[in-house]
Order: sequence, then C-alpha cells, then structure tokens
Amino acid sequence: MSKFTKAIAAIMLMVAVVFSTGCKKDPDNGGNNNGGGNGGGNGGNSNPIPEGIYLGIIGFNQHLYEKEISLLKASTKESFISHINGLETRDGTGLYWADNTALMRLKSFGEPKRLTTVALVTFTDGLDNVSLDDNVTNPDNYPTKEAYLEGLSGKIRQDKVYNKDITAYTIGLRGNDVNDVDEFHANIKKLASEDGNGIEVSDMNHALQKFTEIAESLHSVTFTASLTLLIPPGYDDGQIVRFTFDDIPSTSTAAENSTSYIECTYKRTEDGRRLENITYHGWQPGSSSVSSFEKVDRYYKVAFENLTKTNGNLISNDDKRYLQLFYKTPSGIWQKDSEFKPDTFSNVIEEQSSALILLVLDCTTSLGSEFSSLKNAAKQFVETLVRSNSGGSNGGGGNGGGSSQYYDISVSANPNNGGTVSGGGSYQQGQTCTLSAIPASGYTFVKWTENGSQVSTNVNYTFTVTGDRSLVANFNYNGGSNAPTGAIDGLFTINSNGNQVYFSKGNLQYKASNGTWRFATNQWDYVGTQTPDQWGCVGGTVEGSDNRYISETYNGWIDLLGWGTSGWNCGNTYYYPWDSDDSCLECYGPYGNNNLTGSFANSDWGFYNSISNGGNQSHQWRTLTLSEWDYVINQRTTTSGIRYAKAVVNTVQGMILLPDNWSASYYSLGDTNNGEASFDSNIINSSTWINSLQAHGAVFLPTTGYRLGPTRVDFVNVVGYYWSASHESGRNAYNLMIQNAYIQTDDSYFRCAGFSVRLVCPAQ
Repeated sequence: MSKFTKAIAAIMLMVAVVFSTGCKKDPDNGGNNNGGGNGGGNGGNSNPIPEGIYLGIIGFNQHLYEKEISLLKASTKESFISHINGLETRDGTGLYWADNTALMRLKSFGEPKRLTTVALVTFTDGLDNVSLDDNVTNPDNYPTKEAYLEGLSGKIRQDKVYNKDITAYTIGLRGNDVNDVDEFHANIKKLASEDGNGIEVSDMNHALQKFTEIAESLHSVTFTASLTLLIPPGYDDGQIVRFTFDDIPSTSTAAENSTSYIECTYKRTEDGRRLENITYHGWQPGSSSVSSFEKVDRYYKVAFENLTKTNGNLISNDDKRYLQLFYKTPSGIWQKDSEFKPDTFSNVIEEQSSALILLVLDCTTSLGSEFSSLKNAAKQFVETLVRSNSGGSNGGGGNGGGSSQYYDISVSANPNNGGTVSGGGSYQQGQTCTLSAIPASGYTFVKWTENGSQVSTNVNYTFTVTGDRSLVANFNYNGGSNAPTGAIDGLFTINSNGNQVYFSKGNLQYKASNGTWRFATNQWDYVGTQTPDQWGCVGGTVEGSDNRYISETYNGWIDLLGWGTSGWNCGNTYYYPWDSDDSCLECYGPYGNNNLTGSFANSDWGFYNSISNGGNQSHQWRTLTLSEWDYVINQRTTTSGIRYAKAVVNTVQGMILLPDNWSASYYSLGDTNNGEASFDSNIINSSTWINSLQAHGAVFLPTTGYRLGPTRVDFVNVVGYYWSASHESGRNAYNLMIQNAYIQTDDSYFRCAGFSVRLVCPAQ
C-alpha cells in the first residue's frame, strides 16, 4: 500500500488504486550543491581559493542530506554543527550512492591553494539497499551491488583529485539487522583507500575514538611552521651550540638551566657546513627536521621544519622573542654569541596547506538510540579539526600563546539579501571592532544576534575583541519594491545554499478556450467541486467550473493539472493542460526518469508559459523540486522559528507557510511546525488573513482535492496535493500532500492525476 493510499485510509475513505512501489529517493538534493554552485564556480574562478580545511557533509538513508563543501574554521563551525544536529533517521541505505556523490563533490570543487590532502571519511552500520534504484542513485548504471562496490573501490583507489590521491577511511559498526557479515566487511574494506583504513568498531565510544584520530591525522599535514636561523661564522668543527627560547639572562648558569632549547654540533667539511646530533628540549622529539643548510653571505642559514612544542602547537614568531644563541667553550662554559641578533637572524615562516574532506554519515533507522551518539562523534570530528585549525600564527582559539593572539570575527546577514554587513575579519586580542549593517531596499535593520541571542539593536555595533565571534545582522522585509508582479512579499529559503524564492499569490489556473494562464485571485480560491455522491465532502465552486470534462475547448478554469502538462511538446503523448486520460500512466510529461528541469524545464508550467497576472513573460516562474518542498517545510531556519501551521482560512482548510523573517508579533498562530496538527488549530477570516498574515509574506496552500481521469474529482477542501518538479518513476511523480493531522513532503502518485500547482519566482 502506498503512502497516498494510507493517507486516504487515515481519513476513513477507500479508493481502489494501484501504485508502483519502491524506496523513496531525493534525486535533486545534491544537483545544486558545490558541483554546480560552489565547486563549479570555484573551478572556473580566476581568483584562487585560499588555503584551509574545506569540509562537506553528506548524511544518507533513502535520501541524501548535503552540507556543501566550505571553509571550516572557528567562525564557520556552527553551520557544520547545525547540519549534523538537523540530521534525522529514515529507512533505506544509500551507502554507495552517498560515497559516489561524495567523490563527485570532491572532484568538482575548485582547487584550494597548496592542496595536500583529499579525504573521504564514511561511517556505516549496514548494507546498501537503495543505490541501484535509478540513474540518480546509480548514475554509472552498475547492474549489481557487487559491480557498484567494485566500481567505487576502483575510483577511490585509482582516481585523483587535482593530482592528489584520495585518502578514504571507512568506520563500520555492524547493526543488529545485518546478517550478511561478509558483505558488511566487504563494504568496509573496499570503500577505504587501503585495507588498514577500513575499521570495524565495537561500539560508538570506539567510533568516537576513531573519528578523533582520523581528524587529527588529516589536520597534521595541513599546517607547517619552519624556524629559520642565521648562524654567525667562525665556529670550530665539533663546536656545541644551543639556541634557547625561554626568558633567561645571558649567563652560563642560566643557559645551563634553560628548559626550552635546540642543541646541536656544528660540523665543518670540505663540502660546507652542517648540524649534527640535534636534540630538542621543550619541543616534541622527532617533530622537526632540518630541511636546509646553506651559506648566505658570511652566514649559514638553517631551517627547522614543523617545530612543535610539547603542548602540540607549532612554533610561532611569538615563541622567539627571548631567543639567544650560546656556544660551549673548550672549558665547558656556555658563552653567549653577541653577534647573533634574534630580530634579524631568525624568522618563523608559517604556511597553511589545504585539505578537501567529505564526511559521509549513515542516517538509517537501524541505528536506533545510537544515532545521537553518532552525531556527537561527527561533531567531535568537526571540533577536532577546528581546534587544530587554530594553531597558526594568529593563535586562533588561544593556542598560539603570548600577547599576539588574533581572533576571527564573522558577520552575516539574515536573510542573506536583507542588507550588507561589514567590519568582520581577523582582530588582535584587545582591539576594538565595529560592525555595520546597511539594509537593502525594502528591508529595515532589527538587531545583531549571536547564537540566536540579541546583543545589540544599534546599526553600528562596537565591542572589544576577546575571542572568536559569529554575529548576524537581522533584517525585516517590509514588502513592496522587491517582490515581482504576482508574488507575495515574503522570502523563503529553499536549500542549504541560501537560495530564496517568492511564492505566487494563488494557485495556477488555466482556461483552455482562450489559452490563458493566471494565478487565483485569492490564496484560498480553488475551482473544483466534489464529484456527486462521494462521501459528502464539502466543496465550493468558482465560476461554475469543477475541473471535470475538460478539453481543449473547455470554457472554465482548470486548476487540477496532470504532471508536466505545460503545453510544451516534450515528445510524450500527453503534455497539454486539458489532458486527463488515465489509461497510460507513463504518457505524461517527460519520458522516464526526468524532472521538470534542465532539458525538460519547458515541461514546468511556469517556466514555459506567460502568466497573465504574474509578469506575463515566460521563464519567470517554476515549480519547487521535492527536496525544495521538504526544505521549506522541514529544514529552514526562520527568525521566529516557525515554518508552517495548519489553518482554516475563509472557511477553506489548508496549510500556512511563513517566510524566513516572520515575526510572531504579526499574528499568534497555534500548534506550529506540527504535521499532525488539525486544520482547526487556527481559524482565520479573510480580513485577518489579508491584513495580518499575507501582508507580512504568509502563503496559504488550500486543500483543493484531486482529479482522477476525466470525470472524477474528490477530497475537495479535505486533502491538498501539490506537484513537485521531481519524478519518482516513469509512471509516478512526487508531490506534497496536506490533510488533517498529516503532512507528507515526499508523497507520490500517477502522473495522470490532476493536482494543484503553486509556482515560485527566484529572488534576484
């Protein structure tokens, strides 16, 4: 029984229908990630990508939940933590799909400066049972799971990213439902770049340990710090010299008691000079090596690479402020070399190379109570990288020591097109920082927040820097000038990239007799009336039409449309908005597994057609994809924390969507963000809706019912079905379903069915 059938049963109704079954997928949830956005853009950008640790995250079950690859540092850490916190479990395991997608993301991301490390870190507790489904989850068309695994293994062990080998780790915790132990072990082994990187753990504490070890090893190659010293000439062969770094007087006794020094033997040869018998005190043994020893004028320059203190931090210029050079005389007395000038004879050269890392996490229901522990382990992975990332010259999060600590002040705008912000950057401890916020047209500045809490209501916010901070300038949209014709004045974020859209002012309607497309006059308007004698559901009528007996000469308005019926000839049988034949389920919209995007974007009603009261030009509007509907309803971050609510507006049942900058002060809604809420949680009349909700950008999706075949219209003002632009199979497409006490963002049904269409316009 499909989800659609279950939904009908849930409201005590029975309709005999046959569905195609299968695991649900999210075919669009990665198509606009860093491959085509961040990655594709960076790859062709003439400006080099700065060095650093670049991290992406992919959670997987029957869907993928992607956090695009971006720079990880203290000021950006919370976006990665937030993504991990937002992961939820579902059935299905798309392990191969997730790793294959991760490899594509790594290859398509632009090359950072001084890239040294490319890594894939995967956690799984089971076997794959999703990835063979279609050409989205299986783009290389592997015929079997074994072939898919072998293909992935070959890519991991043979492919290169910017001429760098891929270092792949697999952490496996076998779930209780995994009976095929051999297949489980094969997954762990073959998804690693070498056998030793495939790690089976006994419990989540063991997994946490491995996550931390891997994070530390990945960071270790991304930072270098070399100490260069000029040694004055004239030392005898075999002379013992000591460079001291602690605050000691220039006496032999003090030098003898130094606790931080490098000691070595100066050797003269016919070929030149060198240092031998190097010992480190107060520095990690074996952490450093001499990379060069060359003559510069009368001096000899020596470089100590990756000199690391006992606390694990690399040397910084602050560590050489007390630097002195002593040599041991034949009588065994330490003598200071007065010709050695620390300011001019020494330097610390700190360089950061780059790492590209993708963290792939199992989010299947088989994890059960262990899922929270997995998320903690993943967050610890991020924290370890961030702490390590603080070890450069600026001291980062306090690791640098001394008085030259620098901190990152990060600033951003909410929404991201609400205004411009300035003043962020790297500041020395104790400096004064002033942040400024300038609202964009149609917006007003509200407040500065940090971790969701208000810190200032001044447009210019001044404070003393004492540590890393991440501050957000919050703006309110006042409506008007920014909204296009036919749109509601509210912005909705539709993906993790921050892209925003406006919703149309009503559902899409079409009149076949004159070929006119329009948006409904009011958001609660719908055309359909209930088919006679069908369970007594309450319906209404607009202009005497009810979506039945439609044809190319039909003189009423149609607002229940088959999937992909924009009127554009996509090569299939049915593509006109009046088509209603239900005898061929595969005959609607683009053939096979294609969305209403890309080469088939003209199959999208709003992209192909001019909307008479929506700007009257083509290519202005479009339909949300499955992942975008889900993001709007379940994943967005909003100013108020409210994304949606069930309601009855002007006697019509439906769902309210609140814009990103919605304030609870506009109107008090009950039982928000609850898919199981009833419609009567909020009863709103037309005047209140227009003045208190729609005026502030609220969207209403009425329950318009559905049409099946040329004559049957059911569930009007009971259930709402809204098409997405995403296919499920050659017969089915995905839709949003709204009913009392139930919302489903990934429902699917026959493409021949007449469902509602609500269009969006991308924000410019």
